[in-house]
Order: sequence, then structure tokens, then C-alpha cells
Amino acid sequence: MQSRAIVDSEISGTSLAYRRPMRLVAVIGLLVLAGGCVPGPPPPVYAVQRSALVAHPSPPIWSGTPLRGRVQFQASSSTVVVPVEPEETDGANAGLFVARTNLGGTLRIRFWENLTVKLLGEMSPDKKAMQIAEESLGSPRGAVNTLGAGLEYSAPLTGPWRLGLAGELRTSRSPFREEGRCIENCLDAPDYYEEGWHRVSIYSASLVPSYDLGKVVLFAGLTVRNHPTNTRKNRQTARVNDSMDELREGPAYFLLGSGVEVRATKHISVLGHVFQPVSTEIARYGPAIGFAIRGDLYDSEQTRYSRSQLRQSLAR
Repeated sequence: MQSRAIVDSEISGTSLAYRRPMRLVAVIGLLVLAGGCVPGPPPPVYAVQRSALVAHPSPPIWSGTPLRGRVQFQASSSTVVVPVEPEETDGANAGLFVARTNLGGTLRIRFWENLTVKLLGEMSPDKKAMQIAEESLGSPRGAVNTLGAGLEYSAPLTGPWRLGLAGELRTSRSPFREEGRCIENCLDAPDYYEEGWHRVSIYSASLVPSYDLGKVVLFAGLTVRNHPTNTRKNRQTARVNDSMDELREGPAYFLLGSGVEVRATKHISVLGHVFQPVSTEIARYGPAIGFAIRGDLYDSEQTRYSRSQLRQSLAR
């Protein structure tokens, strides 16, 4: 009996020794859960200002006529020449700097008689960029770089008339700046400053009627394309993803223009046009002009020589 009592006592002691750590673990678990339910300090709130550089909205420099060769390269420049700064529309809240000049290059390849595929690149430097709002941060450093592709179709109409249809899709890499000043819950929350690059898509579609006089082509155009924009200033809670505020695709803009193409030689053409953005959702713009020089690398039809002509050519 005594030995049984001793055994029971040992079992009871072991049970108590086992229960004590388990109770301690349970208490710690409850404290952790309770700590998780207790709200922490509210996140800081910042007053944020931003600026971004974008290319000025411009239509493609194209006369609406098909290529004379299979392959063509075009160098172009579009410039806001009228010294009128674009003016921000009331309520737009856009902290944009708009490049005054767009420099571009286009490679066209003709697949069918009137259908062309094109690859294009464009650079818009920050030099002399136009500020649309007085309260924006300074202009971001660096140029806007754009790459894209598109299709052009020249539909023959009556006589010398044609209707050009063009579409483009681009991706643009633009510099931006952002500055935040803490205004609420600022314990251990310093102000911040950042700058970098954002990509945004740019689409456009154009209608280009033209009249071919032989050496000269007269053309007009209506283009719709989106205008990238940002949010100039707002209140923002810390750790919120604000990439859309830094730069986004923006609304559609309509542009009207007219121009002339002069076929200087069999392989070289010079183009010029003037255009005016008529939309005002982000900013009001003055007129701008564009120039281009394009060259056909070779003709679509091969020149055939007789044997006598070939001998004479080789003898020279």
C-alpha cells in the first residue's frame, strides 16, 4: 500500500510538472493574440507633390500615300514653335512638363501594294521643357524615350484622292520626381524625396486624306491619341502604392493638321505639316510644326537590262 501511494504521488507530481509549462505556453499564446488585436499607431500621412516629363502630343508625319519602294526610312522632328506655354486646365491637377521637341526615326516595310508595317523610335529631351502648372516641382532630369510599332494603309479613292488609315502603339519611358512632407502621425516619419522612371502606353489612330499632284502631295489629318498625366499634389498614407499618381495613360486627345509632301528625287521626299491639339482635358496647347525627310532604299520594280546594255554598263 505504501509503495502504491508513493507511485501515485510520483505520477501526480509529474502531471503537475507537465501542466505548469503547458499553462505558461497557453498564457503566452493568449498574450500574443491579445497583442495582435491591439491597434498599433496610425500610419503617417504625407502632403505629396509630383512632376513628370512627357512628349508633346503630335500626329505621325505621313502624307497618306503608299511607299514607292519596299523599304523606307524617315527622320522627323516635331517642335512647338509658337512661344506660348501650355496652360493647365482647371481641376486637372497635373504636374507635367511637356517636351518642346520630339525627335523620331521610322522604318517602314511595304508588305502589299497599299499596306505598310512600321517600327518607330522617338526621343523628347528635357531641355526647354514647358511647365503647365506654376506649383509643380522642378522639371525631372532626362529625356522621354519611346519605342513602338504601327500599321499604315493607303486606300485609293477617286482619281488622285487617297485616304490614309494609320494606327500606332508605343511604350514611353518618362522621368518623374516626387516629394512628400509628413503632416499627420509624424513620430519617426521623416520627409522623403524620390526620382526615377515610369513606363506608360501611348496609342494613336489617324485619318489622312490626300491629293496627289505628282511631285507634290497635299494632305490633312485627324489623329486621336492619349495624353499621359499624373497627380500633381494630394494627401497620401505611408506605404501606399502611388505608381498611378506618378504617371498614367491619361485621356484621349484630338489633333487636327495639314501638310505637304514634296518628292525631291526618285528616292527622297521632304514633308512638313502644322497641327493643333484641340482637346483641353489636361492642358491647352498652341500650334506646332513638324518636318521629315524620308528615303526609299530601293524600288518595288526591278530594272531589266538587255545583254547589250549590260555589256556597256560593265565596260564602263
